Amino acid sequence: MFPITLRLEGRKALLLGAGKVGRRKLDKLLRAGARVLVVEPEPDGHLRDLAARGLIELAAAFDEGQLEGHSLVFAASSDPELNRLAAHAAKARGAWVNVADAPELSDFMLPAVVEDGEFQLSVSTGGASPALAASVAADLRERFGPLYGRLTRLSARLRPVILAAGLAPGEREAVFKRIILSAELKKLLAEGDMGAALSLLRELAQPVQLPADLTIDD
Repeated sequence: MFPITLRLEGRKALLLGAGKVGRRKLDKLLRAGARVLVVEPEPDGHLRDLAARGLIELAAAFDEGQLEGHSLVFAASSDPELNRLAAHAAKARGAWVNVADAPELSDFMLPAVVEDGEFQLSVSTGGASPALAASVAADLRERFGPLYGRLTRLSARLRPVILAAGLAPGEREAVFKRIILSAELKKLLAEGDMGAALSLLRELAQPVQLPADLTIDD
């Protein structure tokens, strides 16, 4: 298995089946900004509402022609034979396929994820034990709480400033490490003391002068 994180903004994905399993996949796809065609013979009010708002496309029955132009295909219907048919047809067109409860037919697996914005930790067992992956993810969620989401958002603001400061590579790396490895900064962020955290951050970033209007928030 090869771990990878995909940017799906604007990419087309097909979801076959919108039951309990399919709905979880749909929620993740929409959060990632994918353009989703949902094939579901009995769409509920929520699905119809999403379609009316232009957030998804809806189709009542699967047709192989629907696969054209779709990068990812998720086969999650209650009919294993239909899932298998869709998987083979999608693979023939070069799409990547995930089949619910059939890792042997899947080109990729969906890991259990701990996330806060752009900060993500993922756990995969290659489809062997989703329950084990979920259990490990729950343990990680306890250890890596909202602090790491804050650090990620802060890093996104600081990185372009530090890169533009004209430091030698070794100096630049030292600045990044001082900030990210600072136990005191993490403590202040975890406690929500943003004023003190910002003051400390300016010290840690030296010799880089941080913007006067820099803020630390969620």
